Amino acid sequence: MKIRKIIKSLLNRLTFLIIKISEILNLYNLFRRNFINYNSNKVKKIYITKKKKLYFFIPNDLTEYRVNTFFSKEPDTLNWINNFKKNSVFWDIGSNIGLYSCYAAMKKNCKVFSFEPSYFNLPILSKNINFNKLQKKISIVPLPLSDKSSYSNFNMSDITVGGALSSFSSLTGYDGKNIKKNFYYKTLGLTIDDIKVKYNLEYPDYLKIDVDGIDHLVLKGGLETLNRCKSILIEINLKFQSQYSLIKKILNKKKFVLNNETRLVNDKSSKFYQSFNQIWIKKK
Repeated sequence: MKIRKIIKSLLNRLTFLIIKISEILNLYNLFRRNFINYNSNKVKKIYITKKKKLYFFIPNDLTEYRVNTFFSKEPDTLNWINNFKKNSVFWDIGSNIGLYSCYAAMKKNCKVFSFEPSYFNLPILSKNINFNKLQKKISIVPLPLSDKSSYSNFNMSDITVGGALSSFSSLTGYDGKNIKKNFYYKTLGLTIDDIKVKYNLEYPDYLKIDVDGIDHLVLKGGLETLNRCKSILIEINLKFQSQYSLIKKILNKKKFVLNNETRLVNDKSSKFYQSFNQIWIKKK
């Protein structure tokens, strides 16, 4: 027993001594900075053709998952982009860390407007654009969109880098239920039509809306812009009937027809089982 106490006492003193030395030499801060820099600058490469490749930063498990499942998670979205006309204009609303923005710019030479209001995702989005040398092709729009221009709360349920499930000027989530607000900040929000007119952006030939809840309101704020759009990919949830009804009403009125519908997950136990990507095309 005495030997154990002596050993324990020596270990405690040694630990205390190491901590004090680390504080004196500032080793903790040095280690912390190096650890953060290392993880923030981890990069994964994916080939989109035999010759073309994209690089994405993966500072955490979620961003690594997004990159690892790039070809398998939403193949319908990639097929949709693959059918874009070259040199067209693509608005990626809810771009997250820019996977599809970079893919469209690299694969189809699109001019891309990448809409992402999360301050946690913007650093990685900008890094991905710059690392792939797509600064001339992709413009970042760091503002949320809705059905009216306003100054309101951007509510977030998840502040993880690469996270989603946020909502501007409401708490509405992807299924019509309120999200759990864990973080928020006040910011300016615009409509699609207002931002097009005020900043003289090119009309989108292709429009992707994936904002996890107020997709229908974002669409409602772009009625004039829809007149010039060729195809739209929008995420819907069948449990959120009022959302789906408004989306159908708007797109039918603007002479779009449903071309494809793909379930996001096939696992019936998943909360996203009733979520779909819908692709609508303008009648000729």
